[in-house]
Amino acid sequence: NLDFYFHLSDPDYQDLPTLLKPNFIMATRGEPCNTGMFMVEPSQQNFEQYLDIVRRQHLQAKILPYPHFDWDKGWGHSFTEAGDFWESVKITQRRQWRWHASHSDQGLMYMYAKYVIQDVSIAIGDRVQNWRGGSSCLPIKESDVRDLLTPFQGKLLRHQHLCNNAERGQQNRFWRCNPPYDSTAHFMGKDKPWLGHRIRDKNATHGQYGAKGQWFAELEIINNKLNMSIDVENWNNKISPRMTGVMLGEMAMFRDQEDVIGIV
Repeated sequence: NLDFYFHLSDPDYQDLPTLLKPNFIMATRGEPCNTGMFMVEPSQQNFEQYLDIVRRQHLQAKILPYPHFDWDKGWGHSFTEAGDFWESVKITQRRQWRWHASHSDQGLMYMYAKYVIQDVSIAIGDRVQNWRGGSSCLPIKESDVRDLLTPFQGKLLRHQHLCNNAERGQQNRFWRCNPPYDSTAHFMGKDKPWLGHRIRDKNATHGQYGAKGQWFAELEIINNKLNMSIDVENWNNKISPRMTGVMLGEMAMFRDQEDVIGIV
C-alpha cells in the first residue's frame, strides 16, 4: 500500500508526521531522477510551469543538432554556471545532463521538481533529501536523512532482488531494498512481464520473478472479473508470440526526439 507516501507529505493528516514534501522523486544507480515512481502535488499553476518548461525546451531543441539536446543546460539549468550538481545512488557531483532519459521524462521531472517548483523530497538509496526554495533561484537542502521511510512502510506484498535476505552493507544491491525502491516493481525496457512468458511463481524473490508472477496473477483476476477473454492460461503459446515489436512506453530513445519536438 502506497498511501503512506501521501500521508507523510500531507500536513493535514494527523496520524503521521509530515516528513516529505508534496513532490517526491527518486534517484537510481546512475540517474538523479527515475520516473518509475514519482509523486507531484496537483496544481494548475504548477502544471502551467511544467508546460512552459516543455515549450521552451522544444523551441531550443529545434535549432540544436542531433540528438537535439544541450548537455550543459539540459531543460533550462546549467549546473556549472549555478555552482551545483546532481547525484545518484552511485554517482556524486556530476554537472552535465548526461543520464538515461535526461533528454526525456527523467530530465524533465528533475528540472520541474527541484529547480522550478523547488519543493521536493528526493530518495537517494537509503537517504531522503528535502529541498525548499532559495533566495538565489536555487533550491536549499533542508535535510538529508537515512532510513526515513522504512518505519512507515508496511509488509511488502512481494520481495524483489533477494531483498528478504539482504543485510545492510553486505551486498551491492542493498539500495534497492529500501523504500521507495521496494515499494513498487519497476519493469524496465524489454523486461516488462507482458513481453515475455508467463511466470506462475509469485513467491520467488530473485530479480523480479515474484513481482512478475504477481502481475500475471492480478491479470488473471481482472480478466475473469471483467470477462476480457484473454487466454492467460495459454499465454506462453498464444499471447507471448504476438507481443513483438516496439511498444508504447518501452524506453525513451534519442531517435524519438525529432518526432517529439515536431521537426519531422
